[in-house]
Amino acid sequence: MPALTIEAQIMKHHHTVVWIDHREAHILSFGMSPDSTDHDRTVIRAEHAPEKLHHRSEGTAAGHATDESRFFTAVAKALESAGEILIAGPADAKHVLAQTLERTFPQIAGRVVGVEPMDHPTESELVVRARKTFHRIDRMQPLRVKV
Repeated sequence: MPALTIEAQIMKHHHTVVWIDHREAHILSFGMSPDSTDHDRTVIRAEHAPEKLHHRSEGTAAGHATDESRFFTAVAKALESAGEILIAGPADAKHVLAQTLERTFPQIAGRVVGVEPMDHPTESELVVRARKTFHRIDRMQPLRVKV
């Protein structure tokens, strides 16, 4: 059986969580069944991952800002087929991704349901916490009744 593309993996699940820092993004897509352990995982790494990324007003700081822009764009493109999206991570990378989506990918930004601080969880901790968040968000949505 051929391997699924990133988009096909994400499409088979409705909920997606992105844990991101300036070095890498972990994208996990899953269903909401509490007893399901099935999820798809994609990791995107930045081409240039310094300890701290400093921007200078006079340019791209030896190409680092350009590398960062390519990294956030690659993450955004991996989310094109996602349903509801939760963005999490330490520091400000999660906010940079949310801003990138709002500015450049508004159709994806409209599916972001939250941006949350989260240190460095294991993959299973990330899925558990994301499921709780999505469950809470889903409970706040109005019921849709077909007439």
